[in-house]
Amino acid sequence: MEKTSLWAKIIQIYQPSLKEENIHITYDLDASGISKSLQLEEEMKVAIQKVEKQTGILEKEVLGDPEKKKILAHALKQDEIWENCFKNICEFFSPGVDPKIASEDIDRPFWNNLQFGFVSDSYESPNYNITSHISHSLLTQLKESTKTKHNIPKLQPVSIVSNVITADKKLVLGHRGGNSYYDVIMSVPAGSVEPHLKPRERGALFSSHDKELNEELALKPEDCESSELIARVEESLLVPGGWQYYVFRTKIKMELDELLEHWKKAIDRKEHRHLVFYDVKDPSIILSTIKYNSFDLSKAGERINQTTLENIGKILPQCSGPILAHFAKQYGPDWAAKTERYLNDHFDLTSCFK
Repeated sequence: MEKTSLWAKIIQIYQPSLKEENIHITYDLDASGISKSLQLEEEMKVAIQKVEKQTGILEKEVLGDPEKKKILAHALKQDEIWENCFKNICEFFSPGVDPKIASEDIDRPFWNNLQFGFVSDSYESPNYNITSHISHSLLTQLKESTKTKHNIPKLQPVSIVSNVITADKKLVLGHRGGNSYYDVIMSVPAGSVEPHLKPRERGALFSSHDKELNEELALKPEDCESSELIARVEESLLVPGGWQYYVFRTKIKMELDELLEHWKKAIDRKEHRHLVFYDVKDPSIILSTIKYNSFDLSKAGERINQTTLENIGKILPQCSGPILAHFAKQYGPDWAAKTERYLNDHFDLTSCFK
């Protein structure tokens, strides 16, 4: 009998949910290294802004517009200041990389963020300790197949996702737009964890959550009844070696109708064509969606993130995993075991309870 492939696994469920003050992060850079990282990020920001002004194309405009993306990307790679900034980033974060060769493999030269790499962690309720390696998005976005060629140190990037629940108990998801995994269902918000090293920032996980919540839904902390870090999930269907997601549960003060109108003001409004919602009081509908309408890897194209006709409207495993973590935390190990069987063992929902 063929072994069932695992799509996602709940690594940890936090009981009680983690608060900001219970998360302790240790970085692999000292104070001078952190200062240098911030300086390199700022210098690249200035270089990108100069080229945006020259081309008349802003980074935010390339989402969903391949032609503008191509023009801006080409202009950046031809710019002497951008080239010098990229050289400095390579020398600091990955000294073995040849920046001239590596730049050819960069798809989004306008993506300029420090990246939070997962190294190790320990959890003993209520405290959570993480060790992190800092890198830069211009290096981490290089294709897996090119990393050995470019001698880039292995990095385990992590992301945040949030199960946003409205005041009238609707779970909010997004039908993606953009250039990658478009026309499929994904958590909203979702995005890479950044270190957030500047003074007065809330720390990597909560600050990254706040940033994505604002960019994708135009929501600020004052719009929320609560935001809790409830779990860590690993998606393993689409990413070789797995991808880590820190899962938030965010209860907002708005009802669904108000949110649908409010969302139109979001900076990254075009990241989703429209919002999708489910009754959070009755998990049976979303469970049947996960069971019968999940992204089918066998029907994906050579480039998985370029959605084929057969996968339009399907739900991604990196969306399903966090949703299942929410319900597993709420209903406990018996529910998790029953749901694991219902979903044909494609999700490991029970190891986290052992």
